Amino acid sequence: MKENKYYTTLNFCLPFAYVMILGFFFTENTDKVNMLHRDQTDEWKGWMQLVILIYHLTGASKVLPLYMHIRVLVSSYLFLTGFGHFCYYWDKGEFGFIRYCV
Repeated sequence: MKENKYYTTLNFCLPFAYVMILGFFFTENTDKVNMLHRDQTDEWKGWMQLVILIYHLTGASKVLPLYMHIRVLVSSYLFLTGFGHFCYYWDKGEFGFIRYCV
């Protein structure tokens, strides 16, 4: 069912605050000390996905500053994905056909 989206700051901030508070209850420690290790980048990418989802559900694309910040999140997400693939190839050295197709 499609409905009209009317953006208000409360409609954007309330789900965002809810997700942030909920996230603080599910923290885990990691033993990895590398800079930008897999656990850290996966967590960042998850937060980015949630913010982008809230952005689209609330119709916040009509607000220019939010639009510009979401574009930065999308480009950061793409960078972290490429960085993760580069690190995997650098460490494992596996350049097989199966890895590219799956």
